[in-house]
Amino acid sequence: MYGDAAACLPSPASGRGESGSCTCLVKNFLRTCLGVLIGQNGLQRCETALSIFPVAIVAGAVFSLKVPGMPYIALLNVVSSIVIGGLIALAFSLPNASIFVLAAFFGLTHGYANGTAIEGTIKAFPFISGVAVAAFFAMAYGVGAADFLLRRKASWLPIAIRVAGSWTAAIGLLVLSVTHKALLN
Repeated sequence: MYGDAAACLPSPASGRGESGSCTCLVKNFLRTCLGVLIGQNGLQRCETALSIFPVAIVAGAVFSLKVPGMPYIALLNVVSSIVIGGLIALAFSLPNASIFVLAAFFGLTHGYANGTAIEGTIKAFPFISGVAVAAFFAMAYGVGAADFLLRRKASWLPIAIRVAGSWTAAIGLLVLSVTHKALLN
């Protein structure tokens, strides 16, 4: 799941920050986990968050083109796995404002990280548009999966989703502990 984490760490060669693009498994996994968190909190409240996240991705990517080299973006993205996984594991209902802030903040940081991959012959508009569409679908997949599973009458499914959230947080802690030096540079 985090096998390509090294591809998402800062690249000293580019000097622009986090390498890797929307194809990075870690980023798509976290987008799906954010969708699971939102779906876990109720399908009725997810429409706004589903629109906020891709817009924030675009804003973050455009910002990275204007203000390159912001420190600690990779660190924030690893910490986001701990936060999102922990919130899934806790499984309590979040207020709408909290869901929207999470979607906006993580959209901005993940968008910024993706925007740093725009170099050379990569055209910004199609790249950023593709990242936003991929982010929307990854998040929508998580929302749909959580909603589908939580509507089933099996009593073990909510527990399984919470366990998956705790694993996400634990893996995030593991990645943080192994890569903290690279993330802090």
